[in-house]
Amino acid sequence: MSDIMSGGTWCSRLTELLLAGVDERCVVVIGLGHPLKGDDYVGSLIAKDLRKRIKNSPDLVIVDAEDSPENVINVLNDTRPRLVVLIDSVQAGLEPGSITLMDLTDTTYPFFGTHSLPLRVLLEMAPEIPKTVLLGVQPVSYEIGEPLSKEVSQAEAEIVMELGSLLQKMRG
Repeated sequence: MSDIMSGGTWCSRLTELLLAGVDERCVVVIGLGHPLKGDDYVGSLIAKDLRKRIKNSPDLVIVDAEDSPENVINVLNDTRPRLVVLIDSVQAGLEPGSITLMDLTDTTYPFFGTHSLPLRVLLEMAPEIPKTVLLGVQPVSYEIGEPLSKEVSQAEAEIVMELGSLLQKMRG
């Protein structure tokens, strides 16, 4: 289940999505992950790193939801974004540290078992969002108390660099 969205790598496909309709409603980027569960924390760490580089604005909101994705319902209701990018660790059957981009509608519940609320259920509670994608990193371990694995740490650095550049480009 590598880059499920057709049309190139995760980065090139995400570039297309971010730059399409750039003058329309905003983009919301949501990082998810439990701080005590090793590689599960990667999405949250990416959001924290992006927030250090890029300030929220009317056209871009970056949220660190940690292990409680339901905390973003108010953000989604307030912004009514054109695109939501969820960043999370995913069991996708890939090599550890692999990065994948997929449409959230192509996923199923068991795929997301580490959150208090499944992501698809969360987004069903939100206002209509034209497009929601999941930028996922294949974990090595979800063991409590473990740090990020080397593979996932490398993927985190790549995503922060590439996505940070894309978001700055989107903003002009």
